[in-house]
Amino acid sequence: MAPLRRLAMGAGTLLLLSLLTFALLDVAPRTATFRSGSTEPRASQEARLAAIEAMRIRAGLVDPVTGAERGLAERYVRWLGAAVTLRLAPPGETPAAFQRRIGRALGLSALLGVLATVLALGLGVPLGAWLGFRTGTRTESAVSGFLLVLGSLPQFLLATLAVVALGTLGSASFLPVSGLGSSSPSDSALVRSLDLLRHLLVPAVVLSLGPLATTTRFLRESVQRSREAEWVVTMRAWGVAERTVRRRVLANATTPMWTWSGTLVPFLLVGSVVIEQVFDLPGFGHLSVRAAFERDVATATTTTMISAAIILLGLTASDLLHRLTDPRVRLR
Repeated sequence: MAPLRRLAMGAGTLLLLSLLTFALLDVAPRTATFRSGSTEPRASQEARLAAIEAMRIRAGLVDPVTGAERGLAERYVRWLGAAVTLRLAPPGETPAAFQRRIGRALGLSALLGVLATVLALGLGVPLGAWLGFRTGTRTESAVSGFLLVLGSLPQFLLATLAVVALGTLGSASFLPVSGLGSSSPSDSALVRSLDLLRHLLVPAVVLSLGPLATTTRFLRESVQRSREAEWVVTMRAWGVAERTVRRRVLANATTPMWTWSGTLVPFLLVGSVVIEQVFDLPGFGHLSVRAAFERDVATATTTTMISAAIILLGLTASDLLHRLTDPRVRLR
């Protein structure tokens, strides 16, 4: 029952966020006023309000024939149905085209996030374990200090330095730092896939640097705590082989990684906004920023709801995996 309670809590949080998002959209046309001192031109304000009203009609909040608003409960149910089925398309775009645009952006960001996660965990886990068994040495202090600095640097700075460095060294042709692909539609699927990975390699590396530093430091501290536990001293006193002791220490130290790995989801989601802007990738983060700057209420509403759902699913999945890998854990 505990997993069901955790899922119910996540669903309740998502429902609360949907209510807040709906409330902001529902009152926006009524509270907006034309101010003489506003920097936004009156024509732009009128266009923005017209776009909001068109979306309200498309979502079923307003009767398209009479122009009268429906009841509050009916408005929310209709809006929630339109949001879940991705039918909150902006004016001039059909729901099908809107769904394809959201799907392409999500797919690209998911691929970028998977590559960054593989790099972060594939390098951070063995490096953290290696450092955990060498705590107190000069090597461990030097590497830990470097990782602390690396994890403190903002991703915008790291991405900009990568673009400048590759451009200066003249290696941008082999490792592109802008765009999504340079292959032609006539190329084979394998060639197009390899070209896509080549364009995503540098952004994925930059996106993985923060999680890599955090993963390494987290596992190093976890291994160190496990090494100092009483049961490890007991195993050595009983004459258990050192290789077996290390294996048990690693098994115990990596168990909390399942819960901690859930925090990578919001980190990668937020990081993709910066990375996709710098490297000009048409992903989900880039789409969210464009919607905010262009005052695209429909797209901004949809991206907000999808982002919240992804974060909640990631955190819930990490807790459930922790419970499965460690029978001592009981979710409350």
